[in-house]
Amino acid sequence: MRMKNRIKDLIAVMVILFVLMPTGISSDGMDKGVSESGMAVELYFKRLLHVIDVLKDVTTGLSLKEEARLAKVIVKESYASGLDPIFVLAMIETESSFYNWAVSQKGAMGLMQLLPETAGEIAERLGIEFYAEDALYDPNLNVKLGIH
Repeated sequence: MRMKNRIKDLIAVMVILFVLMPTGISSDGMDKGVSESGMAVELYFKRLLHVIDVLKDVTTGLSLKEEARLAKVIVKESYASGLDPIFVLAMIETESSFYNWAVSQKGAMGLMQLLPETAGEIAERLGIEFYAEDALYDPNLNVKLGIH
């Protein structure tokens, strides 16, 4: 059983690396919050690996590939907004217990538990097209809007 879990973990890492490799990581890809210094890049990757590690141990309702993309968005958007990705993880845990399909009694949706009206206003300010409430189940959009 332990060997099966180890193989699954190795496959997960390979999938994650595949998802990250096409775009690469540069100082431009890390946005404002991370400079070109080696220490900043190292911290970026440490945070990215931490986020990946957290996501693999929770039930998100997402595929492994979607979780890998989500990890990248959490780290990138956190740094772009001057936030620590660990803080954003704590927010997601508090709001939705990491479950992408969560809906509150008040109608807040997704990982960051956004109300559709609020999400629409934030999207408009950011110049992001936002057509329907179901868009809040796109984890990358949800996290981007939730961070802002």
